[in-house]
Amino acid sequence: AAEAAYRQANLVARSRRNDRLTAAIELYEEAAARQPTGPSALPALLKKAALQDQAKAKETVPPLGVVPASLVTYRRIVEQYGRAAGADVAYAALAERYDDLDRHELEAQTWEAMARQFPANTRDAAWEAAELYDKRLKDKARAAEWYAMVPSTSRHYRDAQKRLGEK
Repeated sequence: AAEAAYRQANLVARSRRNDRLTAAIELYEEAAARQPTGPSALPALLKKAALQDQAKAKETVPPLGVVPASLVTYRRIVEQYGRAAGADVAYAALAERYDDLDRHELEAQTWEAMARQFPANTRDAAWEAAELYDKRLKDKARAAEWYAMVPSTSRHYRDAQKRLGEK
């Protein structure tokens, strides 16, 4: 049933129905809820979040206030599927939503979590966390900690080492 809801959501999302975004969002939620540990749960939630962005859907989340509905979905993905292959997309998207809201501490924490879960990520999560601590949050100690975590394979590795030398 979960796989059927997922396939149906894919079809509805591509249809010409006037309510296709809302209907597909509901079907993706249904697919994830019916079998949370199934193979279509994570892809369904990722597609749901993308459609929520497309629909410009909003939700009220204490203490953040009115936020993009996708933020709630991405946060759910990170909490429930944070170690699954493909979840790195949700970490990056969640960090971007926090940045849009000027919630830089939450953004930095999200980049940190991504760097821990996916050390070889392509988004340079450790670098992003370090830069936030250094430039936005003015926490030099945490910035140095995260500059030290930038992997040698990162395109920012030399910059991180240089910044460590300055600290």
